[in-house]
Amino acid sequence: MSDNEWDENDANTVVMDGDDLGIAGDSDDAEERSSFSFHSVTMMSPTTHGEGMNRYTTYAVSAIDSATSNFSTVHRRYSDFQWLYGRLQAERPGAIVPLIPHTRAISVGSRVAAELVSTRRGHLVRFMERIIRHPECADAPALTVFLLGTDEIFASARKRSAVETTADAAAASDAPEKSVQAKASASVLHLMAKVKVKISTATGAAKLDDISDDEDFEAIVKYQHDLAARVRKLTQDAQTLVRGSRERARALRELADTLSALGRGEGADLGRGGANCERADLGGDVGGDPDAAFIPAAMDVSASLVSLHGASDALAIVEEAEFHEPLKELADDTAALAVALERRRERQVAFTARRATQQAKRNALARTRADPKPKMEERVARVQAELTLSDKRAEGAGKDLDAASRRMLREVPRFRAEVREKILAVVAAYTRLQIGYGGNAAPQWVAMLQVLEGARPAAPLQAPPEVPPEPEAEVDTTATELES
Repeated sequence: MSDNEWDENDANTVVMDGDDLGIAGDSDDAEERSSFSFHSVTMMSPTTHGEGMNRYTTYAVSAIDSATSNFSTVHRRYSDFQWLYGRLQAERPGAIVPLIPHTRAISVGSRVAAELVSTRRGHLVRFMERIIRHPECADAPALTVFLLGTDEIFASARKRSAVETTADAAAASDAPEKSVQAKASASVLHLMAKVKVKISTATGAAKLDDISDDEDFEAIVKYQHDLAARVRKLTQDAQTLVRGSRERARALRELADTLSALGRGEGADLGRGGANCERADLGGDVGGDPDAAFIPAAMDVSASLVSLHGASDALAIVEEAEFHEPLKELADDTAALAVALERRRERQVAFTARRATQQAKRNALARTRADPKPKMEERVARVQAELTLSDKRAEGAGKDLDAASRRMLREVPRFRAEVREKILAVVAAYTRLQIGYGGNAAPQWVAMLQVLEGARPAAPLQAPPEVPPEPEAEVDTTATELES
């Protein structure tokens, strides 16, 4: 279902197989990087295929290469986006990869199925826009095969990555002479070693091998923990404000209906059209009847409140899109930082497990050499070969950990700057919304006040209250008598 618009010759050289697109696994010497960079990614309307339990949705994903301006369109399912997310973390450990929108079941025949698919499409568009501009992920081989690979190439890439995930790649590549059973056994033993390290560190019985930048990552972990709590509170506050706008809109509508009912009731009592009378039936000269002034005033104010209800309801919708949703995305970003920290920690666990295995092999070699039994040369040679292999794997695990650490140390300053910018931008957007809403609503409130004040009966003139005369000042004659 691929719909590529590349030149025929270019297609033969660029889109041939997974290796050409950079999906051959991570290199031992240097990190695999794609030669492609993408200027933009767009997604057309989703298409639903099949029926019943076999029903699924595909999204037409179009990409433009920055260097050549070539245009390509492929069709991907939601699970393909999930594969891309997982591969980006595998190819770029330590990178803060934006979270993929969470899976939500779309019931077959559901009335809201189309709305959910459309919402998911919007989230996936946002995900892809961020990925192609991500400094650590934009040149990842998985992104290239996702955007350019034909259906056959992409299916092959998914299958190959699944094999790499299932088996221990190091055991498979470092010992080609081993049988399949031996490779599987080595993979299981390494997995058990990593589980042992995780349990030991979790219970405090042991700790991960010290790394030179451990203090830096302890500070990053604390930053992520504190940031997540603050962003979660900020998101809750935003949700409360949006809910308040919705409740205000509903209350304004209820107030409008109540005033309208009161006006109609007064009109019926005065014989002005009964309960079904309109505002025009209630207006005009009230003939000196001050009570009748209430009727048109109530209807005018009710109409104004209906207008304010609409404005407040529209405000709540925009607040959700420009205030609450961006903060929810920011909360997801803090979770993405936690995932990146965990991926880096997994490398540290693997490195510690490899080091433990390495030490165990060294101890085994020392015991074997000290064994006085005859024909130990073959056993020494075998254990020495195992130690050499263990040394190589430990060195590889150390390189993986170092790469993940260096990448994360590059990522965190960028991430913190983006967080600050997002918070300022979101609060500024909310402020502009309130200013705009207040500016539009203020004249209506003023007009309503004028109607209400005009309908109130004038207070009768009253004579000013009598002011009691001031008491005459007493003259102190004491001093005069003394002088006499």
